[in-house]
Order: sequence, then C-alpha cells, then structure tokens
Amino acid sequence: MFARLSCAVVDAGTVAAGKASRNCSAKPVGVVAHAKTALVLHGLMGSHRNWLQFTRQLVRTHPSWRFVLVDLPGHGGREGLSHGSCTRPTNLYAAAKDLHDTVALHKAAFPHGWAGVHAAVGHSMGGRLLLKLLQSFPEVCTDRAPAGQGSAPHALRVATLDTMPGSFNYACKDTDQDGVSHVLDFVASMPSSIPSRAWLQLQCTQHGFSQGMARWMGTNLEASRCGAHLHLSFDLKLVRQLLESHHSSDQWSVLQHPPSGCELHAVLATHSSRWRDADVKAHLGKVPGDGVGACLHWMQGGHWLHVDNSAGLKQWLGQNILLSER
Repeated sequence: MFARLSCAVVDAGTVAAGKASRNCSAKPVGVVAHAKTALVLHGLMGSHRNWLQFTRQLVRTHPSWRFVLVDLPGHGGREGLSHGSCTRPTNLYAAAKDLHDTVALHKAAFPHGWAGVHAAVGHSMGGRLLLKLLQSFPEVCTDRAPAGQGSAPHALRVATLDTMPGSFNYACKDTDQDGVSHVLDFVASMPSSIPSRAWLQLQCTQHGFSQGMARWMGTNLEASRCGAHLHLSFDLKLVRQLLESHHSSDQWSVLQHPPSGCELHAVLATHSSRWRDADVKAHLGKVPGDGVGACLHWMQGGHWLHVDNSAGLKQWLGQNILLSER
C-alpha cells in the first residue's frame, strides 16, 4: 500500500461553494470536462492553506484549471499527519516517491496519472521536492497525454518559486528577516498549545518578523480535536528531517539539464538573501540558456513571493504556466 499525501482541490466548483474540497476524488463542478490539472506544493512549515486564497483568485481568471494543493510529508494538520507518509522518517527522495505514487496510483483523484497533470508549482521546499521528483522519476515527463485531439503531447510545465537547488547553510547564510533558520528557531520556542491566532501573530511581530510572515504563520494553525486550543499543523521532527536532506543533496543538474518532456522555470526573488552567495551565483551562471536549461526569472519580492508580490506572481503564472497553448 502506497503512502498517499493529503491534498485539497480548488476549482471553479469549490470556489463557487466557498471552500476547498479535501476529497481529491471530487469531480470538478462548473468547469469544462477537459479541465487541466496543476499541482501546488507549499514550503517548509507551511500547508495547503497557505495557497488557498491565491489559487482561488487564479481560478477566477483561469476557470478551466483545477489546482490540487498537496501537503508535504509531516504537514497538513490532522488530515495530513494521519497518512502513512507522515508517520515514518522522511527525506527528499522518500517525499518525492510519495508524491510520484500519489499521482500515479490514486486513480480516483488522478484518473490519468501523471499524464493528466499539466503543470506543477512548488514554493521553496515544495519546489525542491519537484526538482527531486524530476531527478529521480523523470518518466513523469514522458508519455504525456495529448493536449487535444490530433495535437502533440503536452510538456509538463514546472515552476519552482525561490527554491534553492543545492545545499545551503541557512543558519550561517540566511540573513532574511523572515528566513528559514529564524522561523525554525521561533517555532521551536513556541508552546504546543497556541491560545489564539492573534496571540501567535503578535509573537511573530515581537520576534521581528514581518506582518506578511505573521499572517502566513497564522494560516498554519489548526484547532485541536476538542476545540479548546490551536496548534501548528506540522511535525517539527519531520520538518527538520526534510531540511537535513535538503542540506545533503543537490539538484543543480536538473536546472542545467531538465528531463525530456519538461518545461522548467525557476523564479528567483530579488530580495531573497540566498541568491547573494558567491557559490550560488556561480551555479546560476552554469545554467545554459537557449532552451537547454531551465528558464530563470527574477521577480520583485522576498522569499514568500505569493505574499510579497501576489499580483506579480499571478500575472507571471498566467503568462508562463497556465496558458492553454504555447
């Protein structure tokens, strides 16, 4: 039995109903029968909730798309943490295999498997997981389903958002106000029971985080089963395991030579400190142009681009990832 990752569906039907469906086998309502599917993967210490508002807005301008918001292993609250992938030790390869198997074998949600997935977008660790998927399971990009009758097979369009493809010592080099190492330390200092969303957001700002970061952290809260208090919707132990695997692996080669059948885009945040490192700049310089390597795009904003530059990111996705014809 494969370990299925939990997910939520955002499409024209769920937007009209006012909530996302946690039942990924739910048939889209109010969209054309040939609706296209895009996977969306959040970053470390996040959840699918981080992307609900953003994808709902995308659906309003791209109603023929169905967005499946996938929770990383160790994330997603009660629903996500109840799955088998979240009860065992994890690393990037294991997480990539869980994602591969979820799409390939969960026929109720993905009747055509990977051939029915048109695009995948991953922020930070979510993007890193997509790069590991392309590195370890390049077959997800081949044997693509035709985009329409008589047309050529469609490429899998993949976008990573401010994703570091190689090892990076965040503790030493991450100088962002809202950097990963700072957030990890903050979360470790929090009590297991959070009195309220407002209380957590106040703690965030008092620790020097931005208002955007405070709001983002608030989306990661979930009510306890008894409803008496709130808690963060991820397992800190598994979060650290993913981060350790991130430090010890390298997917720069995927940016330099994406697998056949993949159209790979890497979006880099202009205010993100990770791109200032000399070694990282050298790696970026080795990504070939002329359609051989990934397409590199610089975008105004900090690491949390969907918060810092929501309008710009939605416009970019519409122009580069969600177009029906390329």
